[in-house]
Amino acid sequence: MRLSHQINDYFCGPAVIVTVLGAFGIKTTQKKVAKLARTNKKIGTTTRGLVSALRSFGVEVNAGRRTLGDIRRAIQDGKAVIICYTEPHENVGHYAVALGFRGNNILLLSPDERGQAPVAMPQKEFLKRWKDPLFTHSRRWGAYVEFVK
Repeated sequence: MRLSHQINDYFCGPAVIVTVLGAFGIKTTQKKVAKLARTNKKIGTTTRGLVSALRSFGVEVNAGRRTLGDIRRAIQDGKAVIICYTEPHENVGHYAVALGFRGNNILLLSPDERGQAPVAMPQKEFLKRWKDPLFTHSRRWGAYVEFVK
């Protein structure tokens, strides 16, 4: 999966959407996605906006409260998985793509400035951070995305 780095501080949502859509061969821009998702500087992208923007590209999205086991099964089934968590460096809500698991770590592809390599986060730490501090409804939220022909 080729990562699209976010073009500003609040475009992690559009960046993960562009990343996931690109994996399905769908090309778009973060600016177009941000408009569809109603992303703004004050709160970024809501989970509802993220799902709505994804669906506008004709992909199937199943979003809601998840467990680590749910994420593991979705990845094994070939689905792209987007999660929302509290980013450890800035303590703000952040979207990333969950790529898989290695040992006791979850592997996250984060669209921020830290590079292309997946970030390995201990599952215990991830479970503590698996929420967006702005939105209480996004605790343990995940979206499974698949392209259905």
